[in-house]
Amino acid sequence: MLAGCAPGQDDGKAGPCTVSQAAAFALQGDRPLLFVPFSVQGTETQALLDTGAEKTALALSLTSKLDLPDDQRHGTVLAGVGGLGKERQDAMVTQFDFAGFDPGIGHYPVLDDPKGIGKNVTFGGIIGGDTLAHFDLDLDEPHHKLTVYRVSHCQGNFLPWREPYSAVPMDVTWGHRLLVPVRIDGTTFKALLDTGATGTFIDSAAAEKLGVTAEILQHDANGRGSGAAGVDFTGTWHRFSALQIGPDSFPNPGLTVLDRTLHEADLLLGQDYLRLRHVWISYRTGQLFVAQPGARPGG
Repeated sequence: MLAGCAPGQDDGKAGPCTVSQAAAFALQGDRPLLFVPFSVQGTETQALLDTGAEKTALALSLTSKLDLPDDQRHGTVLAGVGGLGKERQDAMVTQFDFAGFDPGIGHYPVLDDPKGIGKNVTFGGIIGGDTLAHFDLDLDEPHHKLTVYRVSHCQGNFLPWREPYSAVPMDVTWGHRLLVPVRIDGTTFKALLDTGATGTFIDSAAAEKLGVTAEILQHDANGRGSGAAGVDFTGTWHRFSALQIGPDSFPNPGLTVLDRTLHEADLLLGQDYLRLRHVWISYRTGQLFVAQPGARPGG
């Protein structure tokens, strides 16, 4: 296995750059998060599209409905922004499909149905990085569209877009997590690009580097939230001076300061940024492409 290539990397063999559409989905604009169809054991349902999750996981309600057997050899403790969740045995699956990708017989982590998932959503689980890394994602939230592509042997600016765009370097980790450089008040940090986060969150250690201490945060509003693993967290809303993400500059951004530190990243870059932009998330080439504001796909 160590001699093979991880998803998100080409095999190094020479060949032409190919970009082929695997699937296209219409997104519901009235939902705070992104849900896409997938199927398990021939049953179609919906999953949260979550680039912040390393693994694809199935909802406990779905595994119970389908009476999926436990994998007696594998169990998983899922972790989210709030910390570690419950340990559960994985579920055995013989058929799984997302955008034409079916890895065959396998086992998947199981998670509780999250709180506040929204109305009219049949929640079947989370599509995470281990599945998404087989694709590139053309995510156009302003126009409620997601197009999934298979990309091979490409580099540089290869998009089939007509509108102008900028490229931001992106580190794709071995856990299929997407790390993007951002600058806050003149300091560079690593941000986890997280379609499963409703907003942008900065951890306590990064905030302290910018001089935002616990004493300062006592004067700001705070609240509680829940991560994908079902564990609650506390966040405090604080206004910074400037946020730079690739070609985009945001003056006086309000960010939520977490009561803890994050793994691998300093921030979670979530839906409050993504819903404003047409982006192409390239797992295959390690780049985040951002269309100019106001540009339309194919325009």
